[in-house]
Amino acid sequence: MNTRQRILEAAHAVFVREGFAGAKIEHIAEAAKTNKRLVYHHFGGKDELFRTVLETAYAAMRQAEQGLGLERLAPRDAITQLIRFTWTYYLEHEDFISLVSTENLCKAEHIAASEQLPRLRSSLVELIQDIVRRGEASGEFRSGIDPVQLWISISAMCWFSVANKHTIAATFGPAAANPAIGEERLAHIVSVVHSFLAPVADKPARPTPTSA
Repeated sequence: MNTRQRILEAAHAVFVREGFAGAKIEHIAEAAKTNKRLVYHHFGGKDELFRTVLETAYAAMRQAEQGLGLERLAPRDAITQLIRFTWTYYLEHEDFISLVSTENLCKAEHIAASEQLPRLRSSLVELIQDIVRRGEASGEFRSGIDPVQLWISISAMCWFSVANKHTIAATFGPAAANPAIGEERLAHIVSVVHSFLAPVADKPARPTPTSA
C-alpha cells in the first residue's frame, strides 16, 4: 500500500472517530505511520483530505449499486433489491453514516466543492430513472415519479432506522433493535415504497343526480 492510500485510510478512521472538528492532521499522520509533511504534500490540508475521504466513501457505495444488475430485473424486483441493498449497506457501513452526518454538520461545504460528486450523483439518478421508466412503461408503476425524490425517500427510511437504532431501542424497548424486528422494519419500508409506486386505481364515477 502506498503512502497516499495509507493516509487516506487512516484519515477515514480518524474522521469517523473524531469528526471533522476533532480530527487533527498529526493524529492522521500518526495512524498512517508517516509525518504531517507528507499528509500536506498529498492532500494540501484537512479540508481537501476530508473531501477525498467523502468522495471515496460515496464512490464505493455507487460502485456497489452499479454491480447489483438492477437493469436486468423486473422493475418491482429492482426496487426491492435497491431497498434491501441500501438497508444492508448502511448496516454494514456505519462509518459511512458517521462521515455523512459529520459533513452535514459542516453544511456540506466539502462535497459542494467536489468535482467527482456530480458524476456519482448522475450515475445513481440514471440507475433509478431507468427502473422508473421501465416500470411506468410496463404499467407496474404510476406515471410522474421523480427518481430523485424516490431515492431520497428510500434512503431516508433506511438511514433513519439504522442511524437511530440505539435511540429507537431506548424509546420502544430493546426488542426494537433485534434482527427480527429489523427485518420487519425493512419489509415495512419495501411495502411503503411499492404502495407509493403502484398505479392509482381509477376512481368510480359519481352517480349522476336524478331530478325529483
